[in-house]
Amino acid sequence: MPRKPKPLEPLDLAVIAILVGCQEDAGLSQRRLARATGMSLNRVGIILRAEGPAPTVGELDALAGALGMRGSEVLRRAEGQIASRPAPRARAEADSQTGTRVGTQADSDTRAPSDP
Repeated sequence: MPRKPKPLEPLDLAVIAILVGCQEDAGLSQRRLARATGMSLNRVGIILRAEGPAPTVGELDALAGALGMRGSEVLRRAEGQIASRPAPRARAEADSQTGTRVGTQADSDTRAPSDP
């Protein structure tokens, strides 16, 4: 019986989203990306579809390099995206105090016009 891959973490998903966005911006097919990285087409597809397991450091660096970036740059951007989101505990506390889920339309309606 095949083992179920470890669930992807939020940082994994953020890294994958950045890679997919860069792939789309570059207009590269998964096949061309696989050739450019030396990775199998199957593995590239698994990574970009977020089917897990998460890309290794080497795979991240190879994919980023083929997209004109460094793996460390992709990781830094992904960490920035994660850091800008409220932590799950903070979100739950805000939900219980306000009765409004953070990030919902009702939440955004309470912002002042000058808020980003």
